[in-house]
Amino acid sequence: MRVDAPTFEPAQIQVHREAATRPRRWLGPAVLALVLAAALVGPSPAWAQPLGGAPVVGLGYAGVRGEELGTVLIGWRALFGAGERFDGWMRDTNWRAAFIVEPSIGGIFGDQQTFEASVLPMLRFDRKAAGGSPYIEAGVGLIYSEVRGIGLGSQINFNDSIGAGWTFTGASGNLLDLGLRVRHISHAGLWADSNKGMNTYFLTFTYQAGPGGY
Repeated sequence: MRVDAPTFEPAQIQVHREAATRPRRWLGPAVLALVLAAALVGPSPAWAQPLGGAPVVGLGYAGVRGEELGTVLIGWRALFGAGERFDGWMRDTNWRAAFIVEPSIGGIFGDQQTFEASVLPMLRFDRKAAGGSPYIEAGVGLIYSEVRGIGLGSQINFNDSIGAGWTFTGASGNLLDLGLRVRHISHAGLWADSNKGMNTYFLTFTYQAGPGGY
C-alpha cells in the first residue's frame, strides 16, 4: 500500500513558520529585562557606593559590508564601588575593581547620517600607581541604533564592549583617561532572523577635575 506524503499549502507553511518563531518574540524582551536587572541591582549596599563621575567622549570607526561609518559618542561615566567581595579578592594585589554605568548618545556619519543611544554597565580594573595607572574594562549593555541596511535585523541590540587604556593624574589631582575600545552590537539571534552584527573601534577620552574615584 502506498502512502502519499502530506502536502501543505503556502498559508499553512506560513502559520508553521510563525509558530516556530513566536517563542523568540517574548524571549528577547525577557533577556533585556534580565540584563538590566543584573546591571543595576547589586548584591549589597556596598556595591552601590558612589565614587565619582566624569564625562566621556568617544570617536569611533566601523567598516561594515561596504559602508564606512564614523561615530561621535558623548556620555557620562558614573563610578561605583565594586562591592565587598571584589575588595576582598583583590586586597593583596596592586589592582582594584570598580563598577561603571555609562549612558551615552552618539551621532553617526559617513555613508549614513543617523544616531544611537546606549546604556553600558562595565566592570573596570585598574592598577594602583603613582602619577597614573593602566586599566581594563568590559561589559554588556543595551543600544538603540538607527543604522539600517547592513543586516542588523533590529534597532535594539546588545552592546558588548571591551577596552583598555591609561589614566594620567595631574599635579592638582585632575584625571585624564585615554583608552581604546572595541564594541560589538548584535541581538544574538533572539528577536530577528537577520543578525549580522557590527564592530566599531573607539578612541575614548574621559576627564575629571580634581580628586575622584578613578
